[in-house]
Amino acid sequence: KSHAWEASFFGFPIEEIKLGGHAEAEVVPHLLELIEEVGPEILLKVFVDARQLHAIPLLEHQGFELWESRFQWLTTWSREELLQRHDLNPKLPGDHVVWGNESHHEAILEMTQTHLAKSPAVVNRFDSPFYPEGSAEKWYAQWIRHVLGSPDVMVAVAEHGEGREMAGYFIYMPGEPRDGVALYKGILSVIQPAHRGRNLHVHLQKFLFEEMAKRHERVTLDNTTQVSNYPVIRNHAKSGRRPDHIELVMFRGPHRR
Repeated sequence: KSHAWEASFFGFPIEEIKLGGHAEAEVVPHLLELIEEVGPEILLKVFVDARQLHAIPLLEHQGFELWESRFQWLTTWSREELLQRHDLNPKLPGDHVVWGNESHHEAILEMTQTHLAKSPAVVNRFDSPFYPEGSAEKWYAQWIRHVLGSPDVMVAVAEHGEGREMAGYFIYMPGEPRDGVALYKGILSVIQPAHRGRNLHVHLQKFLFEEMAKRHERVTLDNTTQVSNYPVIRNHAKSGRRPDHIELVMFRGPHRR
């Protein structure tokens, strides 16, 4: 299918194919047919379910490169579970968790650019030759502005000290209910390096969970990260979240840098 929003944003055609968990004999012939139908001017993404790893060599032989991965966690919690206490390091006296507002937006954008878009520790599709230089900065700036502009967004901000320095943020966005249960998608969380190591991200989540518990008896949390993001994966596992699926994303198309 066409990736219309991203294609419009960057100004070149982008399409995608998603592989489910079908048997290899069912997938390979159909996959080759679909690939052959895609013109050389199109950036094509193929999302490979972890159960379809046999498709990776086939795609590499067709000129595809692995540039992204997705580890999704879908966890349904009751109101009581959202409000449960964790064995956490206590917050420092100078820490304050508050609701984000417009006065925080520029700091959120700056932190996103520094610690995500421009960070050498984060590898994603925008580092590939299939996107022009500067694509990460352009994409994340627009994405975060779009998210922050939503009236439904939930933004928790950690401030520190008398000057209320912004130490970090955590964003959740309501999504379409899943099986009749309210769903919240984790959008992004960034903690300034100087303020890491004291579980600020957990305190930010707790602040958001308390608000969700006021609204709903049950909530499904949708959290997605890169397979290589071990710290986040460990935190999800420790907090009792349920892994749902893993995808590897292969890319092929004209080089644009």
